Amino acid sequence: MMRILSGARRVHGALGRRLRAARLALADRFRPSFGATPEHPAFPVFPPAAFDRLLDRGAALEAEVEPLLRHRFTVFGRRGLDLGFGATAPGRDGHHWPATAPVEADAGGLWLGAHVCRANRARSAAIWALIATGPQALPDYRPIDWQRDPVSGFRWNGRHRSRRLAIAPARGVDIKAAWQTARLQHLPRLAIAAARAGRRGEHPRANRIAAEIRAQALDFLAANPPRHGVQWRSVMEVAIRGANLALALSLLAHAGLAPERAALGVLGAGIAAHRRHVLDNLEWSETARGNHYLSDLFGLAFMALVMPPGTGRDALCAFIAAEIDTETLRQFHADGGSFEGSTGYHRLAAEAVLWGLAALAGAWRADPSWARQVPAGGIRPRPGMPRGPLGSDHAPVSGAALRRLRAATAFAAQLRGDDGAAILIGDDDSGRPLDLDPADGTATPPDPRRREGLLALGEALLSPCDPTGMEGPLARLIAAGPLPSGEAPAAARTQFGEAGLAEAEAPLRDLPPERRRRRSFALPHDDATWRVAVFPDFGVALARRGGAHVAFRCFDPGRLGESGHSHDDNLAVDLVLGPVAIRDPGSRCYTPFPDLRRQYQAADAHDAPRPVGHAATRPGATLFHLDHLATGRLLHASEAGFAGDLVGPGWHVRRIIRLLPTGVTIEDACLTGPLAPAMPAPPACRGYDEPFPNPADPH
Repeated sequence: MMRILSGARRVHGALGRRLRAARLALADRFRPSFGATPEHPAFPVFPPAAFDRLLDRGAALEAEVEPLLRHRFTVFGRRGLDLGFGATAPGRDGHHWPATAPVEADAGGLWLGAHVCRANRARSAAIWALIATGPQALPDYRPIDWQRDPVSGFRWNGRHRSRRLAIAPARGVDIKAAWQTARLQHLPRLAIAAARAGRRGEHPRANRIAAEIRAQALDFLAANPPRHGVQWRSVMEVAIRGANLALALSLLAHAGLAPERAALGVLGAGIAAHRRHVLDNLEWSETARGNHYLSDLFGLAFMALVMPPGTGRDALCAFIAAEIDTETLRQFHADGGSFEGSTGYHRLAAEAVLWGLAALAGAWRADPSWARQVPAGGIRPRPGMPRGPLGSDHAPVSGAALRRLRAATAFAAQLRGDDGAAILIGDDDSGRPLDLDPADGTATPPDPRRREGLLALGEALLSPCDPTGMEGPLARLIAAGPLPSGEAPAAARTQFGEAGLAEAEAPLRDLPPERRRRRSFALPHDDATWRVAVFPDFGVALARRGGAHVAFRCFDPGRLGESGHSHDDNLAVDLVLGPVAIRDPGSRCYTPFPDLRRQYQAADAHDAPRPVGHAATRPGATLFHLDHLATGRLLHASEAGFAGDLVGPGWHVRRIIRLLPTGVTIEDACLTGPLAPAMPAPPACRGYDEPFPNPADPH
């Protein structure tokens, strides 16, 4: 009976949401979707000493100011892309759309009539007109074409409702490239650069940078009314953009560089529109939620920072705190790994939770009453409001959630090669909620595989250590100090399994040659020993010795909460042994080339043994569904080596890795039939949609 009632509630809720969406779509045809009522932000007060420490770390941001002022952006490693109207796109693997016509952007905003729907034209023009007026006016400002994939040149129609727009309209088009700049992650970096200039007494430069932030934000709001165009197609993107806009304005305000009251009212209303859109469309369900929902919560936490009193801020903070607590324990295993089967999305999810927690901690330290007694009314989020009290006496979330986050950061610290780059497992779209790495004006773009930002963020929030990098000081600034996370999580296991390697090898001795394969890799003999860390919940065992590493992936698909970002990589190995490297090639792309997406998911991309005529996975209904047909089981992990099984319907494969003083041996065997031949992996990627210039050299 309870199951029937639960199902009925879900159906009723879905019907209600569809009816509300239909009413909203009808209303949007006749009235502006962006409200005309100003909402002036209430900015947090930052400790001056902590703000100075943040500025002290921002020297690297100075080099990218000039490119950003000229609207030259880096998108997935492609530097200096011009996002203006009429700019020529470089093309993506031979797929190229011609440049759109340049626009004559008049100061009154009449030019927007061709780019926004009729109901929004007057309001959009009024917002645009602010760019050329006021103390931070930029009369020669050149608009950004927010509707375009800047790599392929394809352009979505900003007059159409977002839900009508195709995510994958044509081969070679990537909607993620259109979304990337519109996350506005460069605005907080510009705000820090402006504050640094002001501190040096370079007031014209500080004002010029602050004016650019104001102009780009107004430009976006004028050209992208809520629920229209490609930039409102994903709730997660709306949340990330709202958070970065709120943070950039907060930093400017503390530096005395905030826009004038008229512009602030519009920008505050824009943040409120983002907040309402996220709350009304939370990416939550009773059974399927992952990094998108965590990103929604992160965005809401940062947008709550600037909510004026009496507008439901306390109720929103209570809701976010309860959900972050619940989702941290749900989406991260006890060993710290992500339940999505991906180290790339582990970073995104962990940073979303940690940044969201930083924003909550700042609000909680200013006034903890909302955690002690949850305010009634104000909002009606889909998961429902929590019952108080929330968190503990020392933090707005539970001690269990804080310990799980410490385990997550420890997991990220371990799963790296000697070069500092993450050992890639599963999908990796290079995504982050905040991105403080300067992308332009430096010798090379930042390596999206590196994890120093996540580690600095976790250390700043969850330990009393001096904050490092840019993320550390910013997290301490927002949270007003570290959070006591209690006892440290248990260290990673160094041994696993009752069976020894000899026992695992015994059934393989009499197999014929077509059912066995053996490889050996040499290392210079020295006195160093192999150090092992095992993460059985996530499903990876790691061995290190000097600059060498061997990572063995072996997991039970039943532990995957969401399998859309996992790969067919059970029993795969990732290793670097001197000059020899077998590396996971990453994720080439998603929607632009579905065949490439599947190629990089497949077992052939991962040095994973498989039997002839059988598959361990099956492509799902969409590019983000992968059905696992076989179960991995880690048999043994120790300083002597690793062993694991993969068992599917009617077949059984085993891999044994021996860690020797002189090198590594890998033995594969199929206990039920011949082994499939090993296939060459596709070219490695430095990041999402970012192949290495030389595919033979993934370093």
